[in-house]
Formats: sequence, C-alpha cells, structure tokens
Amino acid sequence: MPGESGPPPSLDGGDDALRRCLAALREATEAAQVLGIPTESVQDGLQDAERRLGFPSDSYVLALVGGTGVGKSSLLNALAGSPVSPASVRRPTTSEPVAWIPASDRDALAPLLDWLEISEVREHGTDGLRSVAILDLPDMDSVAADHRARVEALLPRVDAVAWVTDLEKYHDAVLHDAFLRTWVPRLDRQAVIVNKSDRLMSDERPRIRRDLERDLSQRLTVSDQGHVPVLMTTAAPEPDLDEFRSWLADGAAADA
Repeated sequence: MPGESGPPPSLDGGDDALRRCLAALREATEAAQVLGIPTESVQDGLQDAERRLGFPSDSYVLALVGGTGVGKSSLLNALAGSPVSPASVRRPTTSEPVAWIPASDRDALAPLLDWLEISEVREHGTDGLRSVAILDLPDMDSVAADHRARVEALLPRVDAVAWVTDLEKYHDAVLHDAFLRTWVPRLDRQAVIVNKSDRLMSDERPRIRRDLERDLSQRLTVSDQGHVPVLMTTAAPEPDLDEFRSWLADGAAADA
C-alpha cells in the first residue's frame, strides 16, 4: 500500500505509455546520479508518480482552486445539494482542504487521501460520482502564506483542476500570472469556471467566455495541452451547474 515502506510499484512491462515513460525517466535519473548531476527534484516527481500508480486506476481527484470570495465552497455545496465545505463572508474561509467523496468508496480512497494529506472528508451517496474525490482547496490569494503553499503542493498530485473565478476576478493578475501561467502548461485536465454567471445578461455570456478564452490563448502556452474550456456556473441562489457537471462526468469517464 502506498505510504508504507518497500519498493515502488513496478513500472516494467505492459502497454501503458505512462509506465514506459516513468521507467525511462528512472533509468535516466540513475544515469545522471552516476555522473554527479543533481536529480533531487526529478526524484521527487518520479516518486510521486510511482506512488500515484499504486492507487486504484479508476480513482479521479478534482481540485477546486480559486481566490477569496469566488464561491469555490458554494460551488461544491451546490453540487452536493447540502453543506459540505464552509462558505461565509469571513476570509479566508477554507483553511484546510476538504474532500467530498462517495461513502461507498471511502476505504478504497483512504490511502489516496492520506497521501494527499487530506484529513477533512465529507461523504455522499451519489452513485454517479463513484471513485471521484472533489477537493475544495484553500484560497490561493489568501493572506495566510501557508494556504498558497498547500495549494501548490497539491496541484501536481491531482488528476484535474477547476480554476474557479467570478465576474470581478476573472482577469485577476494573481490567477493569471501567479497560477495559470505557471500551471496550465503542466497540467492535463483543467477548466476555468466563471462562477456567479447569473449576474450576466444572456447575451453577455458568450462575450465573457470569448474574452477569457482569448486571454488564455494569448497569455499561456497551452498548445501541447489542448483547449482549456471556460465554463459558466451559478452556485446560488438557484444553482446552474450543467456545464460543470458535464465536464466533470467526461473527465471521470475518461479516467475509468
């Protein structure tokens, strides 16, 4: 079981492209060590990848990442249909990551959550989200420096990221310069969610979507990662999560 002592999962054999790549990386790292080339950061990344392969292959971890007041917790609560993560006017609200998982998969997901160092766990009985863990992370622009560090430590370990923003913050420099510019080229499955879209007139939604997509394409190098979709959501007062639910379901199905 990951987290216990012993050798990492075997990366040899099979047709899995990721395993073949990691096996090649391990060989290159060992050769670099013989030559005296520093490999500490590469070894850390390799160890993380090897441990992730030790967990159930159909598990899917989505992180909700965003700044203060954009409605990450409200979005998760709306998806759950009941209070899961605290949402209030107090900032920062989310000080520790909160995981929302299927009750039936609690035992199977426990080692993965331990590896992610997630202690706040809420369960649900929704059959349509089997093996899916959704994490509400601390505010990335929090005044507490350790909150941002916690977010950046988790990003390389999850399967997908939803960058949550709103109408006031979707051009925010912290989101674009400090996070998207750094992380978008390094992550596979991701989307930008514009929350509180109920405040828009119907003809404004396409303009905001095009504006943000154009901004992403101009400021970020994502050609090797494909298109980063922009999703419109409303958490309250009347939830509208259709685009988010569809994107989430597609990602979880592709990972199964």
